[in-house]
Amino acid sequence: MTKKRKSSAADTGPSQRPPKQPTYPTPAERQRIVERRNKLLRELVPLTVQELNATQLYRLVRLIDKYGSQEIERVMAAFEHGVLDRVLIGEDSQIYRRYRQAFARFGGDQRFLSKREFKDRVEEHARLMSRRSLLSLIRRQPGRRVRELEDLLLMGVCFWEDITPPAVPPQPTDFEAPVAGDYALPARDLLSWGWDLDEERLARAGRKAARWRPAVPDLARMAVDEGLLDGWPGRMASWAPYHALHLLGYLRAHDHAARLLALLDWDDDWLSDRLPVVWGRMGSKAEPPLWTYLDDKEHPPDKRALVLLGLGAIAKAAAERRSEIVAALVERLGRAPAADATLNAHLVLLLDDLQTFDARDAITDAFAEGRIDTGIVGLYELSILREAEAIPDL
Repeated sequence: MTKKRKSSAADTGPSQRPPKQPTYPTPAERQRIVERRNKLLRELVPLTVQELNATQLYRLVRLIDKYGSQEIERVMAAFEHGVLDRVLIGEDSQIYRRYRQAFARFGGDQRFLSKREFKDRVEEHARLMSRRSLLSLIRRQPGRRVRELEDLLLMGVCFWEDITPPAVPPQPTDFEAPVAGDYALPARDLLSWGWDLDEERLARAGRKAARWRPAVPDLARMAVDEGLLDGWPGRMASWAPYHALHLLGYLRAHDHAARLLALLDWDDDWLSDRLPVVWGRMGSKAEPPLWTYLDDKEHPPDKRALVLLGLGAIAKAAAERRSEIVAALVERLGRAPAADATLNAHLVLLLDDLQTFDARDAITDAFAEGRIDTGIVGLYELSILREAEAIPDL
C-alpha cells in the first residue's frame, strides 16, 4: 500500500497557498475615491426620485460609462441603506447602532462616543454644514472642525468600507461596564457572532426551533443584559443582544414580550427600533403588555409610538387579530386628547399604513379638532383619504 506523502512547504498546489491579503489604497487615494463616490451620489439621486424618461435614461447610461456599473451599484446600495432604510420612529436608535458598527470595524484609536455625545456632535456637524451651505456660492471647503467631526462620527463609512483596512478598537483600560451574565450553549454561540447583523443567519437559526427553543430563557436574559448592551463595541460579545432579540421573535417567544420593554428606557439605546419587528413575529399573544404600555401616559410619546408600531406589526402578521386591533386603535384615536398630538399623528400614520378606511371619520375629526401634530403628518399625505377624495376643507 502506498503511503500518503505529508505536505511540506515545497507544495505549490492551490490548497497550500496562503490566502491573498487584500491591498488598500493610500489615505490620499481613499479620500479621492470617497469624493468621487459622493459626486456620483449627487448625480444619481435625481434619477431615483421619479420614473426615468428618455433624457434621464441617457444620463444614467452616461454615468455607467463614466463610473462603471460596479461603482453605480455600490453607491446605490449605500443610498438605499442610508436613506430608504430609515425609520420614522426610533431613528436615533438605528443611527447610533450604525455608528457602533462602524466603530467596531474601523474605530482604531478613536474615542468611543456615548449616545448623548454622539447626538451632540451630529447636531454640531449639521449646524456647521448648514452654515456652509449658505456660503456655498464662494465654494468654501469643509473647515477643520467639520472634518474632525466627520472622522469622529465615522461618517460616510458605507463609501469607504471596501477601501479601508479594518481597525478594531482595543478596549481601553478605563472602560467600565457591568459584568455580563454567563450563558450555556447554544445561546453562548451568539457571543461570537459579532457586529455582522446578518438577517439571513438569524432567520436560518430561527427555523431550527428544536435547537434554539430550549435556550429561550437565556435569550431573553441576553437581550437585556446590561453588561452586553453597554459592552465595548469592539468585542464581539457586545452584539449578542441584537441576535438574541431577533431569535426571540423568530421563535415566537411571546412570554417575554413585556421584558423587552426595558430596552425602551436604555440610556445608550441602540436596539429599540427593532422591537416592533420582533413583537410582530411573536404574534398576537404578545399584545397584552403592549396595550398596557401604550395606554400609560407616563411614558414618553416616542416610546409609546414604538409600541404602537409593534401592535401594527402584529396586525399585519396575524390576520385573525387584524380587525380587532384596528378597531381598538380607531377607538383610541376617537377619544385621544390634544395633549397626545404627537402620538396621535403616529397613530394616524399607522392607520393609513394599514389601509383602515373605516377610520376616515375619526381621522378627519381629529385633524379638525386640532388633536394631530401636523408637523408629523398632514391630511393631504394620507392615502386612505386621497383615494376616496375625502379630504375636507378644514
